Amino acid sequence: MFISRFIASTALVAAFVPMASAQGIKFFEGSWADAQAKADKENKHIFVDAYAVWCGPCKMLAKDVFPTKEVGDLFNEKFISVKIDVEKGEGIQFATDYNVTAMPTLFYFSPKGELVHKTLGGDSAEGLIANAKLALDPNTQLYTKVAKYRKGEKDQTFLTTLAFDLFNVGDAATGQEIFKTIWTPLTLEQRCEPSVFELAMQANSGHESDVFEYIMTNRKAFEKTNPVNYVEAYIIGAFETSMYQLALNPTLDPKTSFKPFQTSVKKHLPQKAAYYKAKLDYNFYANKDAKSAEAQKYKKIYLDKHCDDANELNSIAWEIVGTGETPAEFKTALAWAERSVKLEKNPFNLDTKAWLLHKLNRNAEAKTTAQEAIKLGVSYEMDMSGTQELIDLINAAGKK
Repeated sequence: MFISRFIASTALVAAFVPMASAQGIKFFEGSWADAQAKADKENKHIFVDAYAVWCGPCKMLAKDVFPTKEVGDLFNEKFISVKIDVEKGEGIQFATDYNVTAMPTLFYFSPKGELVHKTLGGDSAEGLIANAKLALDPNTQLYTKVAKYRKGEKDQTFLTTLAFDLFNVGDAATGQEIFKTIWTPLTLEQRCEPSVFELAMQANSGHESDVFEYIMTNRKAFEKTNPVNYVEAYIIGAFETSMYQLALNPTLDPKTSFKPFQTSVKKHLPQKAAYYKAKLDYNFYANKDAKSAEAQKYKKIYLDKHCDDANELNSIAWEIVGTGETPAEFKTALAWAERSVKLEKNPFNLDTKAWLLHKLNRNAEAKTTAQEAIKLGVSYEMDMSGTQELIDLINAAGKK
C-alpha cells in the first residue's frame, strides 16, 4: 500500500542525484526537509522521480524526457523537483514508507507535503505533462479522490474508475478496499457483468478470499458472460497471489502450511498442480536462503521442468552472469537463457546468452549472438552499449 504521509524529518541528501538542463527540469539539490520548506515558501507542488540506476525506463526519462523544453517549462514553474535513488542512502526509507515496488514511480505532493498523485512507469514528454496537470488539479488528483471516497462518496462510476486507477499505480490495498465497497451490494447477475468481473480480476487477493470462493461457486455463471480464458486467468492470478504470500513467510512449515494451497490448485486448476508445487517450493526456499541447498535444488526443478516464462528464465540466467563462479553454473544458466530465447527472442535474453557463452570461452558464438542482440535492439531503438562492450572485450582478447 502506498502510504499517503509525508516524511518531514529525514534528509535524503545521499539519495538525491542532481540533474540540470538548460531547457529541461532543474532538479533540486539539498535535503528533503529543504525541498519541503522551499515548496511551502514558493507555494509549489513537489515532484519526486523515484528511480533505480539499473532501471531502463528510468534512464529513458532522464535522457529523453526530463531534459525537453516543454517539460522543463511546466515543472520548473509549478514544482520543486527531486530525484531519489530508492536503493541508496535514505532513499531506501522513502521506498519503504511509500511502498515503491516498481521503477520509476513518480510522486506528486502538495506544497504542504501531502501525497496527492502518483503514476507508474516511463512516459513521453506529452504524457508526463498531462499527468503533471492532473496532479495540479484537486478535481483530478488521485489521492484527493481517495479522500472523497473516504468521506462517503457512493457513485459507482466514480468508485470503479478510482479503483482501476489505484490498481494501475500499484496501490492494490486501497484498490481492493474500494472494490469491496462496490462488490458487496451487487447481485450475482451484476457481479457477472464484464466490467465488474474485470475489476475483480484486478482486485484479486488470493485463493482464500471470499470473492474467490464466490466466483468458484458460481463459475459457470461467470463463464456465461465472460470469456472462459478470462475466468481461468482470474484463477491463476489468485494462486499467484497466494503463492507469493506463502513464499514470503519463512516461518512456515512447508509440510503442513502448503497443503491447503496445493489442494485448492488441484481442485480448481488441476493442470497446473505440478507447476505451482514446483514454483512455490522454489520461491519459498529462495526467499528463505537463496544460497541454501534446498533453494538450489528446487530452483533447478522449477526452471528445468516447469518454468515457461521467458522473462523469468532470462532474469535468473542473468544473475548467474554476475554471481556464477564455475563452468557448471554457467552451463546450467545458458540452458535457461536458451529456453528463454526459444520462448520469446528479444535483445535482453540474447545479451544474456552471449555473456554466458563468453563465460564458457565460446567466444565465436558469443560474438554472433551479441551481434544479433544489437541488431534486434537497434530496431527497437534501444541502447545496446552494454552488449557492444562484450563484443569489444572479445575483440580485444582475440588480438592478444
